[in-house]
Amino acid sequence: MRTYLLLNFSQYDLFDEIATHYKVYRNSIYFVILCIRSNMKNKKRESSFVAKWESQVKKGTLEYIILLCLSRRSFYGYELIVEIKSLLSFDIAEGTIYPLLNRLKKEECISSEWVEMEAGIPRKYYKLTSEGELRLGEMEEYWINLSSAIQKLMKRK
Repeated sequence: MRTYLLLNFSQYDLFDEIATHYKVYRNSIYFVILCIRSNMKNKKRESSFVAKWESQVKKGTLEYIILLCLSRRSFYGYELIVEIKSLLSFDIAEGTIYPLLNRLKKEECISSEWVEMEAGIPRKYYKLTSEGELRLGEMEEYWINLSSAIQKLMKRK
């Protein structure tokens, strides 16, 4: 049974000291450490890949999610962020959602209006337009077809 040590070496003389103590070649210790570090980097890279993929999926579906939320009722910006976070466990930054809301407004998918509050500052409420309803319908159709195709692929495993 072999035992491997994972040590953080800053100088090669430590390799010599350990090699002498364990009666192995310094290159063997160095090789084991390189393998362990390489394996750790690969795992980190794999999890990094999945994290990047998840981020892209979230970004790609966020417009659809916003339109779905606004199809139910009007929201002000921060309230929409809270709604999406609570329903989907998405972590959404304000710097992500407001540019998207502005783009959807320019494309006339949503409209906005300032509403005076009894207490506090006015809030900008967003609501779905008829153009937004049309786009949402197209997106729903595509989403249903895509998720059906993915389900078929998953069943083939």
